[in-house]
Amino acid sequence: MITETDAEIILAQQRDKIKPQQYLQGVPDLPDSGLENALQRKAEDWLNERGYPFIHDRSRKKNRKGKILDLHIYLPKGRHVVIELKVTGNKMSDEQKETYQKINFLGHEIEEVRSYKRFLEIMNGAPTTNRKGAN
Repeated sequence: MITETDAEIILAQQRDKIKPQQYLQGVPDLPDSGLENALQRKAEDWLNERGYPFIHDRSRKKNRKGKILDLHIYLPKGRHVVIELKVTGNKMSDEQKETYQKINFLGHEIEEVRSYKRFLEIMNGAPTTNRKGAN
C-alpha cells in the first residue's frame, strides 16, 4: 500500500520530469513587473510544491535591513543557493550589496534574480552567475 508521503514523493518526481527549459527556450529573460512579493510568492509556491526546504526571513523589523537576503534554498546533492529577488525598478540597498559580496566571496552560490524564468533555471540546475548586483 502506498502511503500519502510516498504518493507525494511520486507526484513530485513526475512534476520534476517537466523541465522549465523545455517550455522556456527562446523566451527572453526580462525582469518581472509588479510587486516583489508576487515574485517571492511564486518562488515559494514552487519550492513548497516540491518539498524543498527554504528560509525566508519575515521578521524585517527585528533584523538589520539588508543583512539577510530573500531566500536561502536547500536543494538536492547538498546545493545551497542564496537568492535576492528584485523586480523592474528595484535595486539592492548598500547593505544588501555588502551582504551579497560577502556571501559571494565565501564561495556560496548567490544570485540577484529578477524573473521567475531565471529562478526556475537556477532551481533546475543552471549555475548561478554572480554577474548581477553588488558591482
